[in-house]
Amino acid sequence: MTWLEGRGLMDFTESDQETRNRIARLLFEAWWGPMIHLGVIHGDPHLGNYTIRPDGSVNLLDYGCVRIFGATFVQGVIDLYRALAHDDPELAVHAFETWGFEKLSKEYVDAIHAYIEQHPETVDGIDLGLAQIDPSPKWTAIQSTRTVAVRRRTLDLAQSTYLVARAETDLQGQGFVRGLSPGTYWISTLDVPPTVGDARPQWDVPVVVRAGQTEYVTLSNSNSVRLQASQ
Repeated sequence: MTWLEGRGLMDFTESDQETRNRIARLLFEAWWGPMIHLGVIHGDPHLGNYTIRPDGSVNLLDYGCVRIFGATFVQGVIDLYRALAHDDPELAVHAFETWGFEKLSKEYVDAIHAYIEQHPETVDGIDLGLAQIDPSPKWTAIQSTRTVAVRRRTLDLAQSTYLVARAETDLQGQGFVRGLSPGTYWISTLDVPPTVGDARPQWDVPVVVRAGQTEYVTLSNSNSVRLQASQ
């Protein structure tokens, strides 16, 4: 991870018009350029993910939401943009056909344009038939599998290498551990949450054990790491 120097966009709201226009062009190029040249789009372009560097260039931050598109899909986007910019119905039809639409009439294309203008969020469904050129479904499946594997491996490692003691609670919800050497430990439910009413809290709480002293730790909602409804 690298620290990037830069100022937030809100620092420039009182700048002169020329400076603000230049920043606007840079923001557009930072988001749109990778889409039309590389087929990569940054899916979270809010104000906090851009900063302006001391040399006037732009930092684009947080790549946790990135989508990759195939060349055919990207060409369709470019064609549709040009069709709308130059009022070219034939090119618009070609763009939609690139995405898999068939036998489109001018009336149908006009209706699609009108609907998208009124409901821009609906363009998210345009690429439903492009699984062969869009790797995101495969990537999502791989990521899901790996997340489960990493989680399982983490628990196995915690129990086989770092577990020093176990404690079970009595009917009053109290448990204890004896014989620990002085040092810092973590009290953890190891991803096995207890059922407490309608909640299933989990804990990873640090505790410092000192020689000759008894340490007391209260586990509650305020120091739980996650709460989820009981199934």
